[in-house]
Amino acid sequence: MTTQSEIQATMDELAAGARTEVISVLAGPAPSAEILAASRQRDLTFAQRLVTTRILYPLDYAGLPHVASYARALAVAGAEVRFADRLPHRLLVFDRRVAVVPGPRTATGTGAVVVRQRVLARSLAHMAVAMFRTGRPLHEEHAGISEPLGPTAMDRRMLELMGSGLADGAIARRLGVTDRTFRRYVGSLLARLGASSRFDAGVKAVERGWV
Repeated sequence: MTTQSEIQATMDELAAGARTEVISVLAGPAPSAEILAASRQRDLTFAQRLVTTRILYPLDYAGLPHVASYARALAVAGAEVRFADRLPHRLLVFDRRVAVVPGPRTATGTGAVVVRQRVLARSLAHMAVAMFRTGRPLHEEHAGISEPLGPTAMDRRMLELMGSGLADGAIARRLGVTDRTFRRYVGSLLARLGASSRFDAGVKAVERGWV
């Protein structure tokens, strides 16, 4: 594949056909906010339909607000998002049956090659999983930073509902997510606040001006 439109069409087709797992390893320059916005709904749909979604970003992406916000949104939906150093090249694997790797450079940028040979695709999947295991979640990458990333609109809404006394199921319905997704979000929110309980999260959210 040599053109961006051809690459995007193929990626969308492979993504739509994924049934069990999607692994994305990114490398090179960070994607723009516009590029992430274009792929946001597709990636959120993966996680919400219970396709195991693992995304690995280069470590230097972690300090970019638009990437951090995107990573948090994916984590809320159920994806596993990590950051790691020294990622060699971009690699995507769908159901451990098909992989996409960089191809030769073209006049419009870097091309891509789709690998459908089962043994090779599985080998690339094992490589992607091994790289993913070297990564760390976003909140760990910012553990030593004195000013943590600010809250998203979803964070504020969650904190508001959690403080209202509603049951978890009622909060999940108001947010339009499953109970499972809600519990994952609570865990992510507590981790980013460094809180040991929901009560502690409320206290720390007030201290930081999140509510």
